[in-house]
Amino acid sequence: MYAELIVFKERIEGYRHFAIELLRILFGLFLVGKGYAYVENPSEIAYYVTLIALPGYADLLIHYIVAAHVVGGLLLAVGLYTRLVILLQVPVILGAVLMVHLQTGLLNSGLQLETAIISLLLLSSFLYYGSGKWSLDHLVLQK
Repeated sequence: MYAELIVFKERIEGYRHFAIELLRILFGLFLVGKGYAYVENPSEIAYYVTLIALPGYADLLIHYIVAAHVVGGLLLAVGLYTRLVILLQVPVILGAVLMVHLQTGLLNSGLQLETAIISLLLLSSFLYYGSGKWSLDHLVLQK
């Protein structure tokens, strides 16, 4: 029995990064979808930005948020410039948590605060972990 556990442990060692990298890819695609939803429904993002933006900077902030989600999500999904993309994404998600969704509270009907907090936790995990083996960073840099 003990020998079988050792063999099992050795077999799964090669796949230990599978879950975190799959999560990175799926989260990147989630961000792309969120950015696309903002493009399709600009009134939603405009409402959130008017809650926090200084007058005259709302359009700039809207473009930054959409670009960070769409372009950043694509780069995160393929694993290119992963840590840089995360550092550009964190202010968007942190702003969503602190300035927009914190007012609605936990367990609201949209669960937007919970989604933003989980997104922030995922970004910090990916910042620590990096792009991993299934990424263009790994392919280009041959780590």
